[in-house]
Amino acid sequence: MKDKDKTKNKGKTKDKLITELTELRKRIAELETSETKHFHLLDSIRSPVLALKEDMTILYCNETYAEFVNKPPQELEGEKLLISFPELRKTRLYTIYLSVIETGEPREVENEFGDRVLYTHVYRTPWGILSIAEDITERKRGEEELRESEKKYHTLFNKIAEPILIYDKESYHFLDCNEAVLSTYGYSKDELKSMTPFDLYPPENIEKVESKINIKNMNLPSTYTHITKYGQRLDVEIVTDEIIYEGQPAWVSIVSDVTERKQAGEELAKIRDELEIQVKERTAELVMINKQMEQEITERKRAEEELTQSFTKMRKTLEGIVHAMAIVVEKRDPYTAGHQRRVAELACAIAKEMGFPEEKVEEIRFAGLLHDIGKISVPAEVLSRPGRLTEPEFNMIKTHPELSHDILKTIEFPWPIAQIVLQHHERLDGSGYPSGLKREDILLEAKILAVADVVEAMSSHRPYRPARGIDKALGEVLENRGVLYEPDVVNICVKLFAEKAFSFE
Repeated sequence: MKDKDKTKNKGKTKDKLITELTELRKRIAELETSETKHFHLLDSIRSPVLALKEDMTILYCNETYAEFVNKPPQELEGEKLLISFPELRKTRLYTIYLSVIETGEPREVENEFGDRVLYTHVYRTPWGILSIAEDITERKRGEEELRESEKKYHTLFNKIAEPILIYDKESYHFLDCNEAVLSTYGYSKDELKSMTPFDLYPPENIEKVESKINIKNMNLPSTYTHITKYGQRLDVEIVTDEIIYEGQPAWVSIVSDVTERKQAGEELAKIRDELEIQVKERTAELVMINKQMEQEITERKRAEEELTQSFTKMRKTLEGIVHAMAIVVEKRDPYTAGHQRRVAELACAIAKEMGFPEEKVEEIRFAGLLHDIGKISVPAEVLSRPGRLTEPEFNMIKTHPELSHDILKTIEFPWPIAQIVLQHHERLDGSGYPSGLKREDILLEAKILAVADVVEAMSSHRPYRPARGIDKALGEVLENRGVLYEPDVVNICVKLFAEKAFSFE
């Protein structure tokens, strides 16, 4: 398209110049009869005009020429050409001037003047020569830019990794190609110029190609087989579209070698088929395994249900035994009847408020119900004697945590009930009994039981003293919070009575 525009513009310039030259010849004829007095007729010509005598004296220059050389006509006319423009001596233009004077034959020459490029026509006249120049600087610059653009285009065209073929829209003969075509197919450019795209296909594919070559939407990818100069077959994907090449309609085809991709696709299809077979086989195995698992799950659920029922029965039996043991103690000590149950009730409430899981709460409940079971070994008259106990009697009562431990350690509880009961009279400062344990050495469950035991005992009647009331009991644990009793446990206990309206049943 650019070449076509270039040719068109050049043609217009030439037509314009012919018109001007025709006008000039007419005026030159007039000048030949009237010598030089009518040079002003050339002032209307927009091309630079210069008239020289045979001795190279400047006879005339028009306003356009004077503007071009940046000198007034009065300064130039009458001067020797080489005086005004000494740099012309060694130029081809000056040689042409001399040749036209000598031979009388008109000449044309492309010459440079400063940074401008001129195309000059030189004619013989009776007085010397007439030079008419055309400023072609912009045209030359455009041509140079076009050449540079074409050079860049060809560089880019040849650097594209995929083969690109350009061929005539009517004859299908190849017009051009990039370097990738030569390296892929093995043909030279001269060989390709005598070929068409059909020569790249195996004979059995020609009909398929011909059926597609003229259809619409040729720019959609199509897959074919190509043969190289040396007989190698290539699986290719081709996208074809229309272009204008050197002013003429043509086809351009971009070729992608998909041989490896096709082989990979075939391999993947093979692998897929193998996988499908394996999946079917594995699925059958899994169905069988699933049936077996369903049977096992059914049997396991049945076993779990039976185990749950058995555990429930065992738990109920255990609870029955615990309650029976607690009743035995209470029967021997009527003054503390219900004490273990109420301690268990408060201890469980504290554990729940502290966020203990249900299983832990259950553990504390059992420990609370059995914490005084060792008193079964203490004489009934000591347990129920009114008034202050003697030191030997008190020491006898202080043995009940160890007695409780000895009784409970023989029972296989799911929790360390025996240890909790053993420690429920231990205190943080080590002043408790039976082992004088301190702080971290005491189980948290035992610390909870200790606070619940003290609060319930002080708020209830005893043979040796009347009930002190719940306020006195809470005051005791608050006063000794952090000294005898665990602070967090005390705080929760107080909160239960103050905010949660807890009360013993």
